Amino acid sequence: MLKSFFKKNLLSLITVIVIGMAWVYAVKDFKQWIVQGKIISSDVTSYYGYLPAYFIYDDLSMRFYDDNDYILYRTGFLRYDNGNRVQKMTMGVAYFYTPFFLVGHVMAGYLGYPQDGFSTPYEVALNFSGLFYALLGLLLLRQVLLKRFNDLTTAVTLLILALGTNLFEYATYDAAMSHAFSFFAIAAFLFFIDKWHHKKSYLLAAAIGLSGGVIMLIRPNNVLVVFLFLLWGVTNFKGIWSRVKELFGNYLHILVMILFGIIAVLPQLLYWKEYSGDWIFYSYNKETFYWLEPEIIRGFFSYRKGWLVYSPLMALSLIGFFFMRKRLSEMQVGIITFFIPAIYITFSWWCWWYGGSFGARTLVDYYPILALPMAAFISVIMEKKIWLRIAFVILTIPFIYLTIFQSWQYRSSILRWDGTTKEAYWTIFLNKKYPENYDELWDESVGYRDPYPQEPTAE
Repeated sequence: MLKSFFKKNLLSLITVIVIGMAWVYAVKDFKQWIVQGKIISSDVTSYYGYLPAYFIYDDLSMRFYDDNDYILYRTGFLRYDNGNRVQKMTMGVAYFYTPFFLVGHVMAGYLGYPQDGFSTPYEVALNFSGLFYALLGLLLLRQVLLKRFNDLTTAVTLLILALGTNLFEYATYDAAMSHAFSFFAIAAFLFFIDKWHHKKSYLLAAAIGLSGGVIMLIRPNNVLVVFLFLLWGVTNFKGIWSRVKELFGNYLHILVMILFGIIAVLPQLLYWKEYSGDWIFYSYNKETFYWLEPEIIRGFFSYRKGWLVYSPLMALSLIGFFFMRKRLSEMQVGIITFFIPAIYITFSWWCWWYGGSFGARTLVDYYPILALPMAAFISVIMEKKIWLRIAFVILTIPFIYLTIFQSWQYRSSILRWDGTTKEAYWTIFLNKKYPENYDELWDESVGYRDPYPQEPTAE
């Protein structure tokens, strides 16, 4: 019976269901929407601003905000050009918000709340939208993993990813941020390109183009996922030439991908043209990258936002890179080629800590990709003797608990949104209360860089 259970891949499916229940419980337990304006705030205001502007106020120029100080306060991150307001963030996340926004709009009217786009039903809807798409991303990722690993390895990988990393934070408490949607979109992209490389069809080609276009609209830097498509199945230099010939031989499929990619980004281009005057508009003003000074070490290990400090189990993915040659030979080149520039670009941004966040939040986008080398390592452990598997579980559980606990600390403002130092971190380590004199231990200047560095002047 046990053998049949694993053969039907029920363990990994049950694991996803349990994860979904845990996520829902976390969202309901904290109830962020009790404090109005807590969900639709910060970056979410700019991801979301397109929807009330289009569906409620019929004014994408955003001028209607001038008549409502309360709403204007809730919709920051605007840039001006040619007299119009232009949203700072691109509209990829708004695509995914839309069905939940419409449900929130209907519920606001039914429950007697203002149908202004910002009352409680809208915030509840947005919070659950991120959870929904993150869970859908796990289901797609499960399919990709099951093609390469057994049910047990897939279940353990998904469990660690969902509860033992900062994906937990961005699928629950901060689910309205962009990262749950990027997680889903990249998981879908992997699913589609995996299918297409095994059995080509125009429908899959269209899905690849659409998902690729949306990935870029959510976070433009993530366009690097194209390396995964181009190098999927390539194991050596000879394989690159074979891939080039394969792509040319399927040029109609490539054209379909490009066409649907353009369809995905066309609304953004039309919006920019109408309200900024340009087809391509850099809405980040003069914010810039420090290409010669990437903060990779701080990005990985600092107490301020270090990736492996707040999601230590992601080290399993880095270890897994050394096991891909035997376990994931057809994906090794593509994943490495994607990961190196992705890390470099991520931590070259002037704000390498990415403001208020739990750990390195931008890397959550890449977890569907990093789940593959993680699974490669876990699969080796799962094949070892029972005592080694037990030891692995025993060592893993405390880190899962730590991640969930620190996420709770972050939501409770015990773990500060920014400026955490070594002293501050260890003062609150596993602490449920706000310590005395804790404020004196913060330091937001660590690693700070000017977003608008002056241009060098000629002597």
